[in-house]
Amino acid sequence: MTRDYLIASSDPGILLSVRYKAASEDLRRFGPGDVVVMVHGATLSSRPAFDPPVADASLATWMARRGYAVYLLDVRNFGGSTREKVMDEPPGGNPAPSRSHEAIRDISATVEHVLARHGHSQVNLLGWSWGGMTAGHYASLHPEKVRKLVLYAPLYSGRETPRDYEASGAYGFIPASGQALKAGWSRTLLPAWGPPPWEDAVLDAVAAEILASDPTSGSRDPPTARFPKGSFEDLDLARQGRPLWNATAIAADTLVVRGDRDLVAPGEHAEALMRDLTHARGRKSVTIADGTHFLQFEPRRSELFEVVRAFLATP
Repeated sequence: MTRDYLIASSDPGILLSVRYKAASEDLRRFGPGDVVVMVHGATLSSRPAFDPPVADASLATWMARRGYAVYLLDVRNFGGSTREKVMDEPPGGNPAPSRSHEAIRDISATVEHVLARHGHSQVNLLGWSWGGMTAGHYASLHPEKVRKLVLYAPLYSGRETPRDYEASGAYGFIPASGQALKAGWSRTLLPAWGPPPWEDAVLDAVAAEILASDPTSGSRDPPTARFPKGSFEDLDLARQGRPLWNATAIAADTLVVRGDRDLVAPGEHAEALMRDLTHARGRKSVTIADGTHFLQFEPRRSELFEVVRAFLATP
């Protein structure tokens, strides 16, 4: 079953869109290890990222069918959550909204909602890309709230040359067609790797969710969805080896998983995380062959899904 609803963030006037996906509405069926909160990245909101309408390409559906209660969060200014005034004004001349510290407040509000709903003291937390950065940051600030932490294709601390950040507007646009997504994401691949690995049917499903995520998407030709660029400066700092948080404060069992062809979040980020996860109850790093930054949409996605499930299921 799937249920969509709104909850209040910790900031006045901010409502967060949450999707609940599980095999049952009976919350008593789900123990502390069976509840998962998923945090999206910098451009895709949670439903195209984790729940496109293709059953074997939806991590949320895959996990729900295996007995988990899954919660998908849209950070403010993404998807069905509150769009602040700046998102309706021309993108130039305004500071970019939805910085990481704001995303962490939204994650915190969602975790508190889920804990209260189930009567548990901890949840499992999964973040992809920028969501891995913000989920990890949240887990470092609230170690008592996170049972297990999955950081998928995360950025943390890279090796790029330090430089001044150049702002590019308050928000950007992501295309709402499968072929445009393939063209854009293909720029993250090396020519030697051959054709892009994403299936057209999956990309079309992702694009349909992108189109539905923004009520203004149909007003542009071709259709596009807005996304806030507050994450871009934080990601840029992380790539320069200037992380906003320290993984030594994480206590949860932590899985760092990525594809070996991920040029968006290169391997040094995973290496730095494994180096700093010194106080985690357990730490594990998995690299999946031939996987890119968008591995959940690729033919080998079942390997990613199974790695996540096995990690969460381990006592």
